[in-house]
Amino acid sequence: MKKIVLILVLLTCFASSVNAETHPSIEVKVNGMVCDFCAQGLKKTFGKIDVIQKVDVSLEKGVVSIWLKKGESISDKDINKAIIDNGISVVSVERS
Repeated sequence: MKKIVLILVLLTCFASSVNAETHPSIEVKVNGMVCDFCAQGLKKTFGKIDVIQKVDVSLEKGVVSIWLKKGESISDKDINKAIIDNGISVVSVERS
């Protein structure tokens, strides 16, 4: 019985860590991203920011998903500036 409980605890911990890695820290909904060139421009821009671990851009959904490095942060102002500088407008910024 103790082994089963231990296995369940370990599986729960593993599932929590996987879940944390698969969800973006910040999800930005945008307007004006009309082509793959726009999406690649955003990926390149955010890829140059040191605090960002990973960025994913969905042209179809109009969403920029940003994962931050552990212990790092970025302001909404900096996010907005990076997007606006690429000729795209920000609809909303949601943090998880």
